[in-house]
Amino acid sequence: ILLITTYVLLSVLILYQIQIWDFSQLKNTFFWYITFAIGTMFSLNTIKENSHNFFIETIQSSIHLSMFLQFIINFHTFNFFLELILIIPLVTSVTILSAFANASIEQQKVKKFCDFLLVVIFLIFFIHFIIQTFKAPSEFISYQALQDFLVPIILTILYLPFLWFFLLYIKYEEIK
Repeated sequence: ILLITTYVLLSVLILYQIQIWDFSQLKNTFFWYITFAIGTMFSLNTIKENSHNFFIETIQSSIHLSMFLQFIINFHTFNFFLELILIIPLVTSVTILSAFANASIEQQKVKKFCDFLLVVIFLIFFIHFIIQTFKAPSEFISYQALQDFLVPIILTILYLPFLWFFLLYIKYEEIK
């Protein structure tokens, strides 16, 4: 996790230096870090067995639906204390539980329940997004909205080489 954190921080620093990332992206970056960067580490065994497909599918999904969904979730913010005390810990905990429950067949009911909770949470965010977009459409069409959409995609693409080298290292250690 220390390696992941260091790599992500270096990526963010580079994006900051070339003025793609700024501190308004901190929440999006943290959410991406918890859900994608840390989440992929919990499923390394699955990725290792099917690494070629994983990288292709990740690049495709980073441009398609999953990043759009993350953009929707993060577009309109809630009260700071509501997010800090309830939303972030809840989503993080459920995501981690789902990733751990994916490890064995006996825990599939837990995984299905966690995935169901994540879908319900997303639907709440999506309804909130639709309502807020109709209330203030000018906020949706802005540089900040474009930045909110593109930064997680760029972070995902920058993270893939790290993940590839990490998996290569793991495979090398298994051969030894």
